[in-house]
Amino acid sequence: MWRIADLIDENAEELAQLDSLNTGMPLMQAQLGLPNCAEFFRYYAGWCSKISGDAYEVKTAGMPRTPGSTCTRIPARNRIALWA
Repeated sequence: MWRIADLIDENAEELAQLDSLNTGMPLMQAQLGLPNCAEFFRYYAGWCSKISGDAYEVKTAGMPRTPGSTCTRIPARNRIALWA
């Protein structure tokens, strides 16, 4: 992923022209978006060394721990239409 970010930086002008032709956006707008694209790749490449595989306990904030999906807890809104 680091290499992809470097390639985006190296070929920024050509990629901006292709993006401009493909999407119809102005060339200047395409040129302004490419550095962000390269930074996204660098950001996510950096996460590879930070993932430990640990899971954290999630607080349920008052939700009951009984089995049942959300659909079983929401009453039908058009119940009268079903009885007609």
